[in-house]
Amino acid sequence: MVFFCCNGCGDTLKKQKVDQHPCRSSYSCIDCNVNFAGNDYKKHTKCVSEAERYQGNLYQGKEDKGALKQNSWMACVREAAESCKNNCQLKGLLIRIAENDNVPRKKAKFLNFIKNSMRVGNKDLVEKAWDAIEKAGKPQDNPSIEENVEKVVADPVKKSKKEKSTDCDSALIPLL
Repeated sequence: MVFFCCNGCGDTLKKQKVDQHPCRSSYSCIDCNVNFAGNDYKKHTKCVSEAERYQGNLYQGKEDKGALKQNSWMACVREAAESCKNNCQLKGLLIRIAENDNVPRKKAKFLNFIKNSMRVGNKDLVEKAWDAIEKAGKPQDNPSIEENVEKVVADPVKKSKKEKSTDCDSALIPLL
C-alpha cells in the first residue's frame, strides 16, 4: 500500500484518499521520498521495499516472476491494440485495456474485468478482444515453456538426493 504525505498540511493519506483531500497541493511518497505535483501521484504504483530502503547498496533483489509475466502480457495487449485495423470498436476497447496495468491473464477473469471495470456489455466484442490479445501473444515466448524448464532443472537435484539416499539404503541392506 502506497501512502502519501500532503506537502501543504502534512496529512498522511492512502493513495485512494488523495483525490478527496481538500488541499490539492503536491504530495510526496512516504516510502521513497519522491515529490509528485498535480495528478502525477496516480502513476506511482510501485515503490521501494523496506529491505531495499534500509539495506541500501547491500540489497540484492529477487526476480519477480509475476511482474515479468504481467509485463509480457501487457506487451501482448499493446501489440494487439496496434495491430487491430479493421474494427474501430475493437481497437478502441484494446486501447482502453492497454491503459490499465492490472489486466488479468486468465480468460474468465479477463471477461469479468472488462464487464465490471470497463463497463463493456458487448460479449462478442470482449471475446474478440481476448482472441486478438491471445493471437498477439502466440509468436512470443510461452511462459509455460519456462516453467517446464525450471521443473526439469529442479528434478535432477531431487533425483540426486534420492540416489544418495538409495545408495545409503542399499549399502545398509547387506549389512543387516
